[in-house]
Amino acid sequence: MARTKQVARKSTTTSKKSKLLGAKSTLPAKKLAPRKSITPVAVKKPIKKAARKSAPPRVPESVPRVKRPARHGAKALKASEIKKYQKTGDLLIPKAPFMRLVKEVTQNVADSKDLRYKLTAVQAIQEAAEQYLTGLMEDAQLCAIHARRITLFVKDIQLARRIRGERPL
Repeated sequence: MARTKQVARKSTTTSKKSKLLGAKSTLPAKKLAPRKSITPVAVKKPIKKAARKSAPPRVPESVPRVKRPARHGAKALKASEIKKYQKTGDLLIPKAPFMRLVKEVTQNVADSKDLRYKLTAVQAIQEAAEQYLTGLMEDAQLCAIHARRITLFVKDIQLARRIRGERPL
């Protein structure tokens, strides 16, 4: 049966409870127009579609279907990425760009432009830099959580550095 729209109407007549209690209606009683009768809708027969010229090939039931793996949300992907990086002991910053950065900084600070570094020295600098940055990000994340936020802002990093007693940026 087809659904019909029902319109809400204000009741102008007193209810049975108020009549029993002896309450009088303050509104004059209005005559309502008679309802329109709803005629039943004829049931439509389904239209038959034309047969296809070539039917799709049927897969025998003995062959099991391959299920696709369930998709994960953004939070699950972030958590798995964090776990992956925590398990590995590898460096997070690529070695070649970090080496270029170290050379650029030392050229700006030192007068001589022909400085060379041993590979172990650059690795030690990179280890120390990454350790410092991960610790700073952890502290800044705690500041963001304290502020009841998930997103890490610049002010969180500044607050973490201020709490640590480092000079501001």
